[in-house]
Amino acid sequence: MYPFTLNKAMGALFAGLMRFQDRWEKSLNQPVHLLTTETLQSLYPQDHTTGTHTYIMAGVLPSPALVAAILSLSPQSGLKNPAGEVLAYRHTHPVQDKVQWSVFAEELVLVKYPWDLMLHQAQIIRNDFELLTKGQFSEAISESVQVVNSRHIFIAPGAQLHHVVLNASTGPIYIGPGAEIMEGSVVRGPFGMGENSVLKLNSRIYGGTSMGPYCMGGGEMKNALLMGYTNKAHDGYLGDAVLGEWCNIGAGTSNSNLKNDAGTVKSWSMGTQSWVNVGQKSGLFMGDYSRIAIQSAINTGTVIGLSANVFGSGLLPKFIPSFSWGTAGETYALDKALQAIDQWMQLKGKQLDTTTENIIRSLYTNPST
Repeated sequence: MYPFTLNKAMGALFAGLMRFQDRWEKSLNQPVHLLTTETLQSLYPQDHTTGTHTYIMAGVLPSPALVAAILSLSPQSGLKNPAGEVLAYRHTHPVQDKVQWSVFAEELVLVKYPWDLMLHQAQIIRNDFELLTKGQFSEAISESVQVVNSRHIFIAPGAQLHHVVLNASTGPIYIGPGAEIMEGSVVRGPFGMGENSVLKLNSRIYGGTSMGPYCMGGGEMKNALLMGYTNKAHDGYLGDAVLGEWCNIGAGTSNSNLKNDAGTVKSWSMGTQSWVNVGQKSGLFMGDYSRIAIQSAINTGTVIGLSANVFGSGLLPKFIPSFSWGTAGETYALDKALQAIDQWMQLKGKQLDTTTENIIRSLYTNPST
């Protein structure tokens, strides 16, 4: 899942309309905690050393049948899919010894690579819409808004939108609390906006797009995920892409999502240390705190690490490591990188906390982790 799980647990990632942790809490109707690597566990302090727990692979999307199967697990029993991948198990500790495994045959969405977030984004939005709006009532839609299939549009309290087009014939549309869609924007579902996010004037949004909390969108976006506190606020194209938190895309910057020969796109996988076939369409995967300069041309299937300050002429490289300064192999000075992160956070009323800073410092000195 590089670069998105470098600095946070898989369960803390935002996709569709909520975090993986929130999705499982709503599906199970009980608290869910995060267990991750020793390096990151300080972000999620929990006591996992006593008692019997149910361990669920965070990247598995819940279904009613899977939820029922998990809730019925007895101690030292577990579920795997037909490919032998672990879905969940119940045990006194996370080590999977002496577990009696059963095969759960229903086809599920399992997020294992960063591009899985992009490939399944539309379906995740649809599933989340059902979870979030069940038993809830939408706010009234302004008469100035042109709507198609209004029963699949949900407006949360405090949201503002006037003189826009919402077309939910291709999928649901969810507008979160305090979010705003400015005049002249056209949105096709499935689409979601998190709390206090903004779509600027005359935005053109295609289905499969979602914006986490406090994001700013603009220009043209299609099948794009902005996880939170991220800006793609100006003209330019962002398609079949996943951006982490606290990212910024400069004005006029666009990414390619289709090769000139319409062939299979390959992206770099840090986990396998190889180029992996993603599919016919694949755009950009960019880690937290990274930024791209104005008027940049992003290659098809590009992967950019954490806290990279990206600029350069011509078509940018397809893989740009964490803490890059430009694209010529220069490294971002740590103090400058931390200062920039804190300043971007201040723009949205936040600040860099000590725990997060220490994790960034550790990643800087151990970039392979």
